[in-house]
Amino acid sequence: GQFKCLGSLQHIKGKFGQGFNLTVKIRPPVDQSGHPIPDQAPNTKPLKELIQHNFPNHSIEDEHFGQVSFRIASDERVNWSTIFRLMELNREYLAMIDYSLSQTTLEQVFLNFARKQTAQE
Repeated sequence: GQFKCLGSLQHIKGKFGQGFNLTVKIRPPVDQSGHPIPDQAPNTKPLKELIQHNFPNHSIEDEHFGQVSFRIASDERVNWSTIFRLMELNREYLAMIDYSLSQTTLEQVFLNFARKQTAQE
């Protein structure tokens, strides 16, 4: 192997991480009495359009029944406050139940190192 990095956990994640992980859960559609409509998936299209418009350099990592996980690449205009502000301003419009935002994990950083090493061999 080859030595790739040295530093604190936060330094390594900040330097070699690939941005942010955003997971959003959308409320399912409801009938006139406010009860969820059985077997009808939540509409995630407005969420995907909002993320695409604001963060073109993103990918959808996972999606199932109203929960969508994105990886948003970091650059000079993408930071914690930008993403939080966007989510809070659009919480009602998107019918969000909740969302979580996290930095790339240390495990993801090391898996990326391993992928690059395998690709070079």
